[in-house]
Amino acid sequence: MPDSKSTPATSQVVTSASGLVSEPRPKKLLDQVRDAIKRKHYSPRTEESYANWIKRLIRSQQPTPVSPACKT
Repeated sequence: MPDSKSTPATSQVVTSASGLVSEPRPKKLLDQVRDAIKRKHYSPRTEESYANWIKRLIRSQQPTPVSPACKT
C-alpha cells in the first residue's frame, strides 16, 4: 500500500476553448498545502494562517524592481 506522503499531487486537466484537452497541470503550491492540511484535519483558521505565511514568504523572496531614478 503506497504511503500518502510519497504519492504525487493530483493533476488538473486543462481544456481549451476549442474543446481540446492539453497536458495536465500540477496543482499549485497553495492548493497542495491546503489539501495536506485538510487531510490532517487541521482547523480552517490554521489552514488560513499557513497559507498566509507561505504567501508572505514567496513575496519576500521575489526581487524588487529598481526604479530608473535609483540606477547610476
